[in-house]
Amino acid sequence: LTLQHGSAIVSAIKPADNGNAGIIRFWNPTDTPITEGFKLDRPIKTAELCNLNEESKEPVTLGEEFVPVTIAARGLCTVRFTW
Repeated sequence: LTLQHGSAIVSAIKPADNGNAGIIRFWNPTDTPITEGFKLDRPIKTAELCNLNEESKEPVTLGEEFVPVTIAARGLCTVRFTW
């Protein structure tokens, strides 16, 4: 896992509970929203925001090199991804 900016803290990286994807959970320790990007050592096919129960909320548009996610101030962001 490589972060684009290093602004967010990765609080979890694990297999999805259903076993069909991976989960990355970010925490933003700052008082302002941030956008962080991430990539793996293999191409990511899909990414979507989900809640803490890993239920889908909305798709994430993949960037050319990094997958960008916006994290609320002092907030968590959970991303489900496939490769």
